[in-house]
Amino acid sequence: MMHGDPQPILRRWLPHVLMLGAIVASIVLLAYVVAPLFEPILLAAALAMLTSPVVFEPIDRLFTRWFPRVEQALRRRMAGVVATALLAVAIVTPLALLVVAAVGSVSDVLDLGLGIVMRSPEQLDRIEELVRTEVVRLDELFPKLRLGEVGIAEGVRRFLAEALDMSSAFLSFIASGTGAVAQLALAIIALAFFYVEGPRIVRATLHYSPLREDQQTALLRTHRATVLRLLNDTVATAVAKGVLLGGIIWLVTRLLVVDAGVELPFLPVAIVAGVITLLPLVGVTVVWLPLAGFLWTRGEHVAAVELAILCWGGNFLLDNVRERISRRIDEGSSWRSFLLFVGLVGGLLSYGMKGLIIGPMAVVLVSTVCSAWLPLYGGDREEPEPPDGGGDDAAEPSGADDPDDAGPVGV
Repeated sequence: MMHGDPQPILRRWLPHVLMLGAIVASIVLLAYVVAPLFEPILLAAALAMLTSPVVFEPIDRLFTRWFPRVEQALRRRMAGVVATALLAVAIVTPLALLVVAAVGSVSDVLDLGLGIVMRSPEQLDRIEELVRTEVVRLDELFPKLRLGEVGIAEGVRRFLAEALDMSSAFLSFIASGTGAVAQLALAIIALAFFYVEGPRIVRATLHYSPLREDQQTALLRTHRATVLRLLNDTVATAVAKGVLLGGIIWLVTRLLVVDAGVELPFLPVAIVAGVITLLPLVGVTVVWLPLAGFLWTRGEHVAAVELAILCWGGNFLLDNVRERISRRIDEGSSWRSFLLFVGLVGGLLSYGMKGLIIGPMAVVLVSTVCSAWLPLYGGDREEPEPPDGGGDDAAEPSGADDPDDAGPVGV
């Protein structure tokens, strides 16, 4: 039974209910609007979160030293554009090097590039044939990978055709929501935005959290350590193992192989080894063991044995070095390693190759947030110490003149 006049209660709570309802409704509307762009935006956010400490921040600090009189907002935009361009170049470089190695001479490479820019059907056919030749070559060395069934050469041809006609690619994307080039272009645009505005978004979000200033700084420091640990366990290890195995195979082929007709390529093997190292539950043994077997069946027994010993030993040494560096970066490694494994597998199953980026991003996000929030609700971990050993009123770390520069987070 209700007693008294309910109007005072309604006057007090109704404005808040209406305001919160309007916020929720606007967020739901925005979610429906951006739903077709979800994957490109998610990919860009994941790239920014995983690469900001090692790509954007060093460039931003360098620009700060080089252009101290340039307005900070403009300087950050410049750093964001340069960081995005460098990351795009790093992603495209392996495929470009593979084509260059297949073409051979510099003049042929220039002719091929000019023909592609001019949309020459002959040069597009040529690059498709070059890629197909390299895929067939790798398929002979690694038949279990079944690269010929993936349609890599046809995919490269379609991608170049779309890239050379961006207006039609965007119209196709708007009309049907398909098109790899348009999605990639949107992801790159969003990546530059996240690089520049990510720290501001993070600081604004943390402002409404229950964390003190020193705890916010500890959270950002945890994010940086987690990202560095992740990059060391994945990207750095993949590059190192790819270069090492490719170099060993190249040396063994030229120093120990007697038959001049037996040739094992450096760059394709290095790329395959690097990609396989990124995949969970797959070791680089599947790279060097078939090659050693290939040499053995051709009668190159000494070269096959030397190849197996050097590849196994080099892989063992790299794994030990990786573990030491990882423990130095982040001592709480065991459960993060398991989360990384789960994130990679789940990301691959949910998003394909893009899951190699989105899955680890989810691991970094969960690890960072839980390390900061759980201790507030009775966790066993000790509360993080302020950076200068002070209390709640501790000063901000040195160099954090602008709140946007205080954290290493990209998104």
